[in-house]
This record gives sequence, structure tokens and C-alpha cells, in this order.
Amino acid sequence: MSVDDPREIPRKREHLIHPVGLLVLAGTITLILYVMFPRDTVFTTSDALARPDALSIAYLRVLLRSDPDNSEVRLHLIRQLRLTGQYREALALMGPLLDDPVLGTSPEVFSEYINLLAQDMFSRTRPDEKVQAQRRLELALRRMTRMPWPEDRIRATLELTRNWVRPSTRVELLEWLLARTQDAGERLALHQELATLYAGQGDIDSAESHLNLAWEMAPDGRKPALALRLLDILLASGDPYRALIRVPGLIQHHPLDRRLLEKGRSIALQAGRPDLALQWQRQRYALTPEDSALAWALMEAELGQGHLEAARELVPIASKQAHTPERVRRIAQILTWSGDPNAAFAWWERYASMTRREADREFLWKQAIGLYRLNDARRILESIAAQRPLTRAEREELFGLYLDVGDTAAARAMLERERARNPDEASLTQQLYSLYIDLRDWPAAVRLLEAEEQAGRLTAEQRLELANLTWLLRRPEQALTVLDRAPPDERNAAYWDFRLQLAVYLEDFDDAASSLTHLMALPDGMAALSVEDFASVGSGLALTGRYGEAARLMWAAGQRNQRTDILLRAVQLAMEARLWQEAGEWLATMPVPGTDAERALWWGLKARLAAHQGHQDRAIGYWEQATIYAPDDPNYRDAFMWALIGAARGHADTLASYLNYYRRTGVDDSRLWPLLAYGYMALGDTTQALAWFRLGLLAYQRDVDWLMGMAEAFHLAGYEDYAQRLKRHVWRTLAPRLQAGLTLDNERSGQALRLAHEYAGPEVADRALTQPGITLTDDERLTLLLEWALAEGHRILADVYSEQAAARALTLPGWQQLAMALQRNDGSALEKALADFDNLPLSDATLARFRLGRRTQALTYGLTALTDTLDETNVSQVRALVATLRTGLEDGVRILHRRQKRDVLTLASWGFTWAELQDEQRWQLDLDQHGVTPDTSVLNATGDQQDISLQWQTWGRDWTLTATAAYRVRDTRSTAGVSLNWEQDLDEGLRIGATLNLDMRPDISGTTWAWGQETGLRGRLDYGIDSRTTLALEAGWRRIDSVYGPRLGQGPHMQGGITHTLFAEDPAWQVSGDVQWYRFSGDPLADARLNSHFVAAPSADTILPREFGRVGVSTRWYHGEVHRIAHEVPSPRWHFGVNAGYQWTRDVLDYGLTAGIGWRVTGDDELALSLDWSSETATGSGQSLTLTFSYNSYTGR
Repeated sequence: MSVDDPREIPRKREHLIHPVGLLVLAGTITLILYVMFPRDTVFTTSDALARPDALSIAYLRVLLRSDPDNSEVRLHLIRQLRLTGQYREALALMGPLLDDPVLGTSPEVFSEYINLLAQDMFSRTRPDEKVQAQRRLELALRRMTRMPWPEDRIRATLELTRNWVRPSTRVELLEWLLARTQDAGERLALHQELATLYAGQGDIDSAESHLNLAWEMAPDGRKPALALRLLDILLASGDPYRALIRVPGLIQHHPLDRRLLEKGRSIALQAGRPDLALQWQRQRYALTPEDSALAWALMEAELGQGHLEAARELVPIASKQAHTPERVRRIAQILTWSGDPNAAFAWWERYASMTRREADREFLWKQAIGLYRLNDARRILESIAAQRPLTRAEREELFGLYLDVGDTAAARAMLERERARNPDEASLTQQLYSLYIDLRDWPAAVRLLEAEEQAGRLTAEQRLELANLTWLLRRPEQALTVLDRAPPDERNAAYWDFRLQLAVYLEDFDDAASSLTHLMALPDGMAALSVEDFASVGSGLALTGRYGEAARLMWAAGQRNQRTDILLRAVQLAMEARLWQEAGEWLATMPVPGTDAERALWWGLKARLAAHQGHQDRAIGYWEQATIYAPDDPNYRDAFMWALIGAARGHADTLASYLNYYRRTGVDDSRLWPLLAYGYMALGDTTQALAWFRLGLLAYQRDVDWLMGMAEAFHLAGYEDYAQRLKRHVWRTLAPRLQAGLTLDNERSGQALRLAHEYAGPEVADRALTQPGITLTDDERLTLLLEWALAEGHRILADVYSEQAAARALTLPGWQQLAMALQRNDGSALEKALADFDNLPLSDATLARFRLGRRTQALTYGLTALTDTLDETNVSQVRALVATLRTGLEDGVRILHRRQKRDVLTLASWGFTWAELQDEQRWQLDLDQHGVTPDTSVLNATGDQQDISLQWQTWGRDWTLTATAAYRVRDTRSTAGVSLNWEQDLDEGLRIGATLNLDMRPDISGTTWAWGQETGLRGRLDYGIDSRTTLALEAGWRRIDSVYGPRLGQGPHMQGGITHTLFAEDPAWQVSGDVQWYRFSGDPLADARLNSHFVAAPSADTILPREFGRVGVSTRWYHGEVHRIAHEVPSPRWHFGVNAGYQWTRDVLDYGLTAGIGWRVTGDDELALSLDWSSETATGSGQSLTLTFSYNSYTGR
């Protein structure tokens, strides 16, 4: 070693220590130590270093400063500092030792270092400092594992310090130990510890690997524990399925380990495999089959998997654990679910006794009832009743139990006792009432309900029951009184049904109908009505004559029950009630019946409806269908034949064929005689009709209808004397009964009243109508009154009766409907009557067609009636009407010659007229030749003229249009003119009209007739005040021009008149009054050319009066009109009239006469002659005279 070696320096300096200084220092230290530790001995022994104190540490520090390289002093100081807790200083002093290559690796120094690091780590309080200290310790331990120490020393150190480091470092250290350990036990422990560390770090794979190694090397006794630890670690991974995969193998190796089986069950449940869990739980229970706790758990598991039978097998062992109410309830449930409710009942009863809850007790007695353990249920309820009052439900059940076991006395006693205690409880009263009803103790039930009524507690249902019981005790009137003591229960179907039955029983059909109506008004499903209900009420109403209500009820019954026979009966009743519209609607909506009898009735009803509506053809067809479905029923045959008879005109051939058939087969069948008699009479074969009437006279000699029919046959055959004798015979037969007030049936009453009206007068008939013996219905009475009013011409009464009939929906006979339509001039009613009915009065049918504007058709129809009818009364009426129609509808040829003198004009005229009817229009052509006579004042060149005119006329129901075109030929100048005439009916008897003339021939004077032409417009108003009096007014303006150009004059004109017919019978007599006025302005002689046409120039008034005014009266007798191309009345026709008037413009009286006569010479040809004379003309030029001769040939027939 060199002299300069630093390690030798301390040694060289050792002799430099001053002894005195050292002694002083030692004395000072001793003194200080003595002062500080007077009782301790310092440095007295070698243990001073082992028990450090401040003095020793200070001493060691002095020594270390004096000799820094003294490793022994340094190490002792480090230890003293460690023991006193001065770790940081000690660690600072440890640096030189660690840096020393020799000392730094020595086990003594490095172990001290590791110990110091560990104690320093534990002394740290701040987390960051603690972490730093721990990391230094971990570095030291890793460094130690690389030192060339003996493995035992390193292993001992690691065994001591490995728990002081972090798990990651600890794993490294354990892996180091595991790699160098050969001992099986130690390796097993290391594997287990490493598995724990790896699991804590989340490295499940490594942990599983170490545990697998540990499990393989472990003895069999420890393997189940390791298997459990392995499964726990695998579960800690969060994937129970990973653990589940290992369970079967582990259980296979350890099938008797209970903990492993429990752990496997738990893992299977967590992995969602309850089947495996149940398997291992069964395996676990098999190890200790007497363990009731395990049996209970297995039972719950089996039940959870739906293995009810397996759970049921475990009940005997598991029930030992049933010490709580919940477990008792579970046992009861399993037994119940497994189909052994009787075994479960004991457990349910035990459960109820444990809980003592009302709900459980209620369930128990309900369970007993459900199991039909009636005695147990009764015992339970009676025990409850002993403890507290029973509830309503419990009381009802106990009551039911009494009844089930047949102890009605106990049930009745209980209810009566309870009701005495709680009289206001309605349910108790109802229960007691029901018991009385079941015991058939009606009086007790009635007394109970009457007590409730007196207490004001009787409900609507109880009132109904009280009424029912009262009726049951055979007191129906009192039952109705019970119902009437309270307002009706409008919405209660049972109430109305009971009242319906009671009303029917009491035959109070008004109340029954009202009840049935209320039942039908209820919503669907509330009332169950039977056919018998409707039938009983409907029959009762029909018996009382209330067919309408009965029909509606029966129809409702048929619809509700889908019964065709009831629907047909309803239609029959509707027809009896004259509800024809409803009957028609019902027939249209109802289905076609299925049976032949019902189909025959259905067709018969359709026929009746069609006949009522006037559709005779359809009615006949329907009756024929009815006879097809019921060929053996004479009623349908008779109805069919009567329908044919009623429409004989349209079905004459069919009727004749049937009559001929029955004539051969019906001689011995008296039911066919009326059909044959009236049938032939309808065909107009009065001979056959009278033959059959005579055949049946002996059998029907007291039949009024038969005798009246025979009288009608005599009348139609022209034997009026025999007809009157028969009618008087019938009247003599019926008159005593009528005068005595005896009862007559409907048909005889009608015939008697009609005969009374004809033979005794209207007053007698009116008085007889109010007699009590007359059995006419209100509808028949009203029809008869309307017939009389129409016959007597009382229009106001006819209107009143017609309105009443319409209000009652009464269908009048066709002739009455037509007569009322004519009276009111109702076009739609006329159309309907003509369309609906065939056998109408001929005159009314003719007039109806005329009123509808079918004038040509009316004329044709009337002429046909005149030739086909034997009834003289009808003939005379039609003849009068046809005469009127012919007057306005000329059809044929007329040749006429006329001579007339008027003012300065004297003419001789010849004329030809042709007229023709075509449908509803008429054409007329007139050709006239006029020539002046030698005594005229007008020159021949002016007076000689030829006229050609064409007229066209058409009409509608209330209007007429006439157009005329004329052409006048003269030697000097020819002219043409046009005229339009329009007439309109506004109301009955009121007509207006207008005429427009353009250059037509005027008729003011003879002079204007010769060379004047008129242009003007005038309007008319005609009003029929009544059937005999007519008022007419006319006003207009006109201008008269000369054919040569100059205007003669213009001005207004007006005329008014009134006509009254004194005698309407032929011949007729009329009186009239009229007033007329006109005025012209202008100078008719302004043009000098006019004077050249006269032999002597006339005055201006002769040509055209300035003003004219006249008022006059006239009278006229007539039998038809002459010079008409028509046959109005029988030949000869004539007329005669006189008139007188006063012309106030000239202060002149005038008078005149008119007369005419016509003879029918051959066929429809006639010669006629007439005369018209007046003392004064309008121009004041003297008399006027006209003679007319004509030959008229009518071609309209």
C-alpha cells in the first residue's frame, strides 16, 4: 500500500490526537450525560450500542466524523438511527456502504439496508413519500436477487419482505422463488399465492394456470378446497359460464363434496342454467336425504322449474321446515297445485290459524266450500260468527250452507234474527224474501214486502214481486193496485212485461197495448218479447175494433220473431184499419212466404192493396196467383171473380171464359150464383144476369144485396118498372126496421139509408143516419155523407167531408174521388183517378178528360159511351156533356148562304167551311164570296170580295191558342191579316184571354167591313160566379185603317156583361145584361179617295162613329146552337131571343130579336135557318137584318 494511499491517512493521524483535549472532551460529555441521565450508566457495558440513546448516537456521529471511512462506526450509527426512527439520516449514511463494492453486497450491510428501507416505508405518512419508499424497497429486493448470496439467505429475506411490496413486485419475487424451489409443499403454497396475486391483478388466466398446477400436485384431501378456490377465481372474472365449464369435471372428481356441489349449483344459476343447478342440487340432497332444510331448498328449486310432481314428493321431508306462515302457505300451494286440495286444506287451515287474518280465513271457508267440505265451511263460519258479526258475504255463504245441507229452519231463523237486528239492510230483506219464495210461503213473502212498503223501503223490483205474489194469491185487481201505487218504472223491461201479462189477463187491452209499446221502445236486448205477447194484445185490440194498433203490434211481432204468418196477419189488420200505405210498405218489405197457404194469403193481400189503389189489372193478376197456390179455397176463387167483374171492361174475354166454365159446373153451387149473375151483368149480358138472379131468387129472397143487384140488372136491361118495383120492395122491407130503430148490419144499413134518401128524401135519410140501429162504421158513415153531398150539389159540405176522409186516411170510392177532383178542378187528382179506376161514371170520366185538356179524347170517349151504354141516366148526362164538347170542336163541312143589310152596305154571301180534329188540335179553312146587291150604296168594285182564311187551334189543360191567317181579294186592292188569340184558366171559373189583330177585317160598321182593316190588342176576363152565373169583361185599343192607306181612326174600347141561366135543363133560358163603349179619334173622310167608292157620299159617323155607348138587357131560350158542324142536342135545334138597350151617346132606345132552327135531315147532316134583326145600329143609320141558311155535315163520328 502506498504512503499516499487515502486509506492510510487516518492511521497516520491517530497519534495526532491530544490527550488533554481528549480528556477534557470526555469529561464534558460525561458531565452532560450525567446531567441528562443522572440515573443511567453510560458505556458501562457492551449493551450500550444495542440500546441507543442520544449520547451514543452523538458519540457515534463524532466518531464517524473523525473517521468517515470507518464502516463499522457507520454501520453502528445507522443501526442506532434506525432503532431511534431516524430513517432518512440512516439512509443518507448508508450510501457510502452501498457504494462499496465489497460492503455493498455483503449480506449484513444489504440486509440492514433492506430493513432500513422497510421501516422507512412504514414510517412514511404521506402517500407519495410512502410510494417512493416502497419503490426503493422493491429496487433493493430486485438487486438482492442478483447478489451472490446463498439462496437460503435470499429466500429468508424474501420470505420476510415480500409482503411489504406491491403485488406486481411480489409476483416477480414469488416467481423467482418458484423457479428455485424444489420442495412440493413449498411449490404448492407458491402456486396458491401466485394464483391469488394474479387474480387480484385481474390476470384470471395466469391465476387459473397456477391453481390448475396446484390442484394437480395437491393431495386428494386438499383438492376440493383448491377446486372451490379455482371456481371463485373464475367467477371473479365476471363470466360465470367460464366457471360453469369447469364445474362438471370437478364434480366428477369430487362427487361427494357438498361444498363443491353447492358452489356448482350457485354457478349454474348465475350462468342461467337452472337445469344444471337443479341436477347438482338433487345430487347434493342425495348425500343427506333426511336434511329437511336441503329438502325445502330442493322443493323450491323443483317448483321453480315446474317439476310439480318432484316438489310434491319432497313435501313430507320439507314440511319439517314449515315453521313460518309463508312456508306453511307454500306447502298448501304445492299440494293444491298438484291436485290434492283436500290434503292442502289442513295446511290452509294451519296457515289461517297462524296469520289470524280475515282474508286468510275468508279464503279458507271459500276453499272448504269449493271442496264441498260443507261441514268444515259451516264450522269455520260459525266460529267466525262466535267471535264477531258476520259480513254480508259471510252471512250469505252460511245461509247457502244451511240450504245445501238441508237445514232450512236454521237458515230461516238466522235470517229472521239478522233482519230483526238490521231491518234497514236491503240485502238481508231480499235474502229472507228469496227464502220465503223457495219455501213457497207466499203469505210470509207478501207480509215481508208489505212491511217494506210501509217503511218506505220497497224498491221497484220488490214492488213488481209483490204484485206478482198478489196475483199468485188470486188477487189480480189488487196486484194492479200495487203497481199503480208508484210511478211506472220506464226503463224496466220486467215491469212492463208483468203489467202486459196482467193487463191481458184482466182484458184491459189499453193498458196491455201501452205496456207493449213501452217494451218495444226499450233498447234491443232489454225486452224478450214473444209472438204470443203480440198475438194476445193484437187479438184483444182487434176484438175492440182497434185494428190499426193491432196491426202495428203484430208487424213488430213478426219482425222480431221472423214469423211470416204473423207478418201476414199484421197486414190483414192494417187493411182492416184502412192503413193502406203502411200495408203496402209492409208487403213490399216482407219476404215471400214458404208454404203454399201463406203464399196464397200473401198474393191475396197484394190483390186487396192493388184493388184499393185502383190497379184493377194488377189485383186480378194477384188474385189469380192466389188461386194457383190455393186451388181448393173458394174464398180466393170468389175474390178473383169479383175482381174480374169489377174490371169487366178491360177483361171481358177472361171474365166471359170463366163465367161460361162456371155456368156449366155451378148450377148446383149456390155460392157461384152471385158471381154468375153480377158477372154477366158487368159484361152487359142482362139476359144471362137476370136468369141467374131468378135462379137464386128463392135462396136469396131476403138478401138485400141480391135484390138490389137484380134491380140494377132490370134497370140496365131497360125494365125500369121492374127495377123500381124491386127497389121499393126492398125499401118497404127495410123501412119498418129503420123507422123502429132496429139494428141493421153494415150492408143493410147502407142500402136502407140510400133507399131512404131516394124514396123518403134527404131529411128522412139524415135522421135515420143517427138512429142507434144503424151499424155503419165511422168510415162508412163519412163515405155515405160525402155521396149525398155530391148528389145534392153541396160543394161546401162535400169539401168538408172530403177533408175529413183525407184526415182519417180513408180511401174513397173511385167515383167519389173523381167527383171531388172535378169539383176542385185538381189536375193531379183527376189524373190519378183516371189512372187508378176503371168503373167511373161516364159523364164524370168524359168531363175529367176535358178538364185535363184532352178535348178530342173526351169527345171520343163520350161518343163511345153513348153507343155502348144502356143506362138512360148515364146516356142523358153524357149526351149533354158531349153536346157541349161538340160545340167547341167542330169537325166536318159547312155550306152557308147569308144575306145582310147593314148601314149603307147590302151583301149576298156564299161560304164553304172545312174543319178537322187531329189529336188535341183543330184546323179550319173558310172560303167566302161576297157580292153587293143592287140596293147598296157601295160600288160593286168595292163591295164584291173573296175571303180566304186558315185557322189553327190547340189547347192544353188550362189554355187555348188560336192562330188565324186571312187574305181578302178585291178588284181594287187585296190585303192580308193575322190574328192570335190566347186564353188561360187561372182558377176554377176564372179565365183570362188576349187577342192581337194585325190588319184583320173590322166589324164596326158596314163601311169599315168593306174597306177597313183593324190592328189592335184587347184583353178579356171571364169569371164564373157560380154554376149558373158568369161575369165577362173586355178592354183594349184598336186602330182602323183604310185598305187604300189613310187612317180612319183609333181609340180605346171596353165591354162588360153578366149572364145568368134561369133553367139549366133543356131547353135552357138565359138572361143577360151588358154595357159597351168605344171611341175613335181622327177624320174618316180625310182622304178624298174614299168618296169615289160610294154612290152617295156618307157622313163620317156612318163610316166610323166618334163615340158609342150602350147598356142593354136580353133574354134567350135555346135548344142547342144552329149553323154548327156538331150534334149538340137532338134535332130539331132552335133558339129565340129578344134584347133592348139604350145608347146614351145618341140618346136612343133600340131593340132586336134573334131566332133560328135546324133540322137533322139524314145521318149527321143538318139544315139550318136563322134571323137576326135590330132596330138601330151603332152608326145611327137605321135597321140591320141578317138571314142565314146553311147545310152542315158532321164527320166526327
